[in-house]
Amino acid sequence: MEVKRTPVSFSSLPAELAEQIVTSLEAREDWVSASQVCRFWYRVLVPKIWRCIAPTQSDTIRQIVINVAQRGFVLSPLMNFSSLFHLIREIDLSRMTIYNAEPKLNFEKLIMHCRELESLNLTNCLWVTDTIVMQLINCTKLKRLNLHGCGQVTGDPMGLLLENLDHLEELSLAHCTMMRSLHPAFVVCRAPLRVLNLGGIFELSDMNDVLAAIFDKCHATLESLVIDWNNTLNENPFRRLNTLPTMNLRELSLIRCPRLSGGALARLAPHSSNLLKLSLNGSSGLTGANIAGFVQSTPHLTSLDISFIEDITDDELEDIATACPNLKEVKMLGIGTGITDWTLLSLSAHTTGLRKLYMSMNMNITPQAVYSLVVACPNITVLSFLGCGQIMGSRIQQLALELDPTLSPENVHFEMTESVNWRTRMIETLAAG
Repeated sequence: MEVKRTPVSFSSLPAELAEQIVTSLEAREDWVSASQVCRFWYRVLVPKIWRCIAPTQSDTIRQIVINVAQRGFVLSPLMNFSSLFHLIREIDLSRMTIYNAEPKLNFEKLIMHCRELESLNLTNCLWVTDTIVMQLINCTKLKRLNLHGCGQVTGDPMGLLLENLDHLEELSLAHCTMMRSLHPAFVVCRAPLRVLNLGGIFELSDMNDVLAAIFDKCHATLESLVIDWNNTLNENPFRRLNTLPTMNLRELSLIRCPRLSGGALARLAPHSSNLLKLSLNGSSGLTGANIAGFVQSTPHLTSLDISFIEDITDDELEDIATACPNLKEVKMLGIGTGITDWTLLSLSAHTTGLRKLYMSMNMNITPQAVYSLVVACPNITVLSFLGCGQIMGSRIQQLALELDPTLSPENVHFEMTESVNWRTRMIETLAAG
């Protein structure tokens, strides 16, 4: 019996399904062509065509505007192309880092039309100035702003931004080295910041006041906080946490903050039960006991960097491994004599899901302990022992050089690839002898 099939019009499909079908076309030029098939396809595709602008290094913003204008003319010859700029949601200019006047002048013309913009990436754009940043207050829907490495931007316009952009969730001011003060900006902050990066602002003199204001204004939303390379940060702003509701921190980076003490970690502990990533690299005011005590409150921790914390022992690292059984990545660079094979045996016993381990300049770790770790951790993909005395000259180093002849003499590094399963080779090599 023949079954008659009634043709189904493409325009009768749900918009979500139609978008999945049409956007499977790889090239944006294909999207432009497809959008001209019918009114329905036009309605489905045009927002996607215009959603993101991400030029290459060789592009100029002037060329972008021209290209967008031409694209708009193809889609709708009777429509003024500037009326379609409201469809742009993302702009990524991180590859346009060359310092000259052209990006600055034309970016101002572009951004004035992008009132619905949600994400702006200006990483290392040296042409960005305070004047340009001030114009962003018109982008009231902005959720993500990355000013990482914008060396001409100061703290002056940030107060206006944080007071007016009340949808801003992610902000990076990392390595904006012209910033000297940010406390006035965060005092008036209305943005529900979830991710905040203030790393590498070396001359920021009011960091303690800034952090206290951040805790006051953003404690209900803040999940990721990065404050690296700051010589003034101490325990004082963390005292504010004693009177605030519990925070939901997921990521905390306090790298190279030499005045940071164990008291700061103790005050952070009640707010860190969901912490996943902790970086304390080079914060020399901390001790192994401080860190071991803090991580008793972080059972879900998956990534830990305690490099260059020299005052740390095997017993403290055993306490850390016991408290954090979900660790996937551990960095212990530059800890020369404080730890021995016992640390690797503790990781083998308690963190069997470990995937990446980085150590350097350790004189005590032996190949036997490395073997035990590799056997106990079936998912390990990266193993690095830079300048570790007893690993040098061992069969472990010989295997590393066999798998990667480009390694320097002092570097013993293994990284899993599709073609190289170094873990199996290491187990076979060490078990044989």
